[in-house]
Amino acid sequence: FLLHKEKEAIASLNNYIKFSLDIEDQNIVFSDYFKKFIDGKFHKVYLAEIIQSSCPYCHSHNLKHNDHYTSNVRFITADASHPVSIRLKKQRVLCNNCLKRSMAQSNLVNK
Repeated sequence: FLLHKEKEAIASLNNYIKFSLDIEDQNIVFSDYFKKFIDGKFHKVYLAEIIQSSCPYCHSHNLKHNDHYTSNVRFITADASHPVSIRLKKQRVLCNNCLKRSMAQSNLVNK
């Protein structure tokens, strides 16, 4: 029961952050946020992960997850006095069918 409530809370937070930042990518999942003092300003920092559900080469779902690569993305907002950063974890995967490696991608950040 508690796990179900936690999943609902995370889904609700994810949807709220996506709505607030106007992000429509379904493969990005937000999990938390906080404020951090960087270069003399408070930044809003959002934690997110890009999920890769299938191999980009053979489209198999038989993937082995192999850690993450973390990117810090400066997100442009209308209010420059409150900068926004997204700490984005990109899944690295190995396809068990074609044995090729890939990393989750999004239009939010360059490869």
